[in-house]
Amino acid sequence: MQPNRPLSRKAAAAVICFAALVGLAIPTSAYAETTLQRAQREGVLRIGFANEPPWGFMKPDGTLTGESPEILKALAGSLGVKRIEGVLVEFGSLIPGLQAQRFDVIATALYIRPARCTQVAFTNPTVAVGMGLLVQKGNPLGLHSYEDIAHKGAARIALVTGTTDLQYAHDAGVSDDRIVQVGDNASELEALRSGRADAISGTGPTVQLLLDRTNGEFERALPFPKTASTTGYGAFAVRKEDGDLLNALNKQLASFIGTQAHLDLVKPFGVSEEEIPAKDATADKICGAK
Repeated sequence: MQPNRPLSRKAAAAVICFAALVGLAIPTSAYAETTLQRAQREGVLRIGFANEPPWGFMKPDGTLTGESPEILKALAGSLGVKRIEGVLVEFGSLIPGLQAQRFDVIATALYIRPARCTQVAFTNPTVAVGMGLLVQKGNPLGLHSYEDIAHKGAARIALVTGTTDLQYAHDAGVSDDRIVQVGDNASELEALRSGRADAISGTGPTVQLLLDRTNGEFERALPFPKTASTTGYGAFAVRKEDGDLLNALNKQLASFIGTQAHLDLVKPFGVSEEEIPAKDATADKICGAK
């Protein structure tokens, strides 16, 4: 038997080249952990919310709740995670925060809008709601629509920056000098309370919840027309590259949305059977709408 001898330089180089080729043959993606896989391994799914009742907000005792977080809590086990962890940001920072990987899912019934569809991937909708106005007691300016705000006197409306409400107001002819943009619902209420605004806008359930929480200090402007152009479809949103998470969410939502368990879960947040989206109202269709 011959003793072991060190490889020649030529042989060593050949071995190194072979090892490199083998490494290249194994795709990098084989080692990449997806967001869903990481959440399942850690047992935690991180969600971004904007403290916007009734969709996603923190209760005074620090409990995360709302229509969207509660749905995810109900589905957590089926998704393979143990708990939902909230990350609070301003509404306008939801999409940038998701893209910066501060959290895994936007969970505040974010409206599916074609422009947003270029930035994030939406699940199929969990809710379909119209809009509403909260005004001073007695509704002194007689405001019942965005058009009223545009054309009656010098009425001003407070809106949360980044929400679809701003587009609705612009579409109705409300000029920017009549719009007070604020960071959250609490700031909207303060604008109305201080007289900086004559009305605040939000989804019907949001307006009703704010009305209930202010103990009759204000009034809901009724009637308020519910039209196709002001009906919004709220959904969860994930990063474009998180296809497995998107598919897992859609699979669980398909068997949950509209069930009695779902209706009982969201009823405390002002969501009724009338706000349940039709089965054919998919994210793909809504994203493709002009």
